[in-house]
Amino acid sequence: MRKLKGIYAPIPTFLDQNNKIDLNGNIAACKKLLESDIAGLYIFGTTGEFAYFSIEERKFYIENLLYQLDTSKELIICIHHWNTNKAMELAEHAIKNGAKYLAAVLPLYYSVSEKGIYNYYKSIRAKINEFDDSIQLFLYNIPLLPSTANITPQIISNLANEGIINGIKDSVIELEHAKNVLENVDNSFCFLCGTEPLLLYAFREGNIIKRFDGGVFSGADVLPNTYVKLFNAAVNLDFENFYRIWPLVDEFISLWDEGIFMLPHIIKYAMKYQKYQINDLPCNPLDIISDNKKKEVEKVIVKIMEFFGDFLI
Repeated sequence: MRKLKGIYAPIPTFLDQNNKIDLNGNIAACKKLLESDIAGLYIFGTTGEFAYFSIEERKFYIENLLYQLDTSKELIICIHHWNTNKAMELAEHAIKNGAKYLAAVLPLYYSVSEKGIYNYYKSIRAKINEFDDSIQLFLYNIPLLPSTANITPQIISNLANEGIINGIKDSVIELEHAKNVLENVDNSFCFLCGTEPLLLYAFREGNIIKRFDGGVFSGADVLPNTYVKLFNAAVNLDFENFYRIWPLVDEFISLWDEGIFMLPHIIKYAMKYQKYQINDLPCNPLDIISDNKKKEVEKVIVKIMEFFGDFLI
């Protein structure tokens, strides 16, 4: 089983003027982003605004994307849903359309017990195995957003060691959480870092960073090659290059310090500013950023572009 390595961009889901998924715009944006040095894309994650689309919309986009996007790079398809049966349905649909890598976040709203968490992922794995047990399932842990339960490192390691999940996108800040996960799984387990602070802390610690296989960062939609350079410097303990690049990334992610609710429009606007042929509006009711914030976005992009001398930064 091939272990994922590198940076995966959690690309936004772009809308047309009628607030419907812009299929042509999305596919063109995916193709352009895949021309960079990233390893692949992460589809319908948090930045992809998955929670604001119906099952029918998600199926329509995935089947067309997988059919039209001819790439040797990996696509991780998020199939999470608050209803386990619906998550299984989305998993089956993605697999039938060629998906090889799936991810699922915890259900929201009602609180889920440890048993409920286990059964959710076990049910999705059972559905996957009906078709191909080599298809990889990633647990998506993002405690900085409202959730119904806390996925402890013990639960994660149990799921991994029983063959239910193959890896994790761990969007935590605390280094201790990542360490506790990795200390209790074998080297076949794929660890994708989900936040820039976690990457920084792991780099400073110096040992656990060697177990990081890759990362999924919203900033990689806008600065794909910058993130590849930063991650490579981190895992190689290249202090000179890491600290040369880190201030640029830190300045970019500070754009949404006022609230994560600004993230979708910031990323979409930044990509539009980079000449992606897309509509930058987020899904309703997410916030539209101010003109002043747009100027801040432009300023940071220009600064980084001048630093590297490359538009696909």
